[in-house]
Amino acid sequence: MKLDSYLRLHEMSERRFAELLGVSFQAVNNYRRGLRIPAPPIMRRIYETTGGAVTPADFLGLKPLGESEMQEASHAS
Repeated sequence: MKLDSYLRLHEMSERRFAELLGVSFQAVNNYRRGLRIPAPPIMRRIYETTGGAVTPADFLGLKPLGESEMQEASHAS
């Protein structure tokens, strides 16, 4: 889930989310609009704060592995 969608769904302001993360609301605005990618420690806080709804993959443009891809990866090792 994209950060923008999460904040809308939970009717949370950028300022409130920024307070929860310990960053500026400008940083959250930049993350939300895709102008900046959060540093790994911030990505972790976003993941934890959203209960796993917003993942690092959402910021990096990666597609999460589906069940079939995970099975294929486990058989390859």
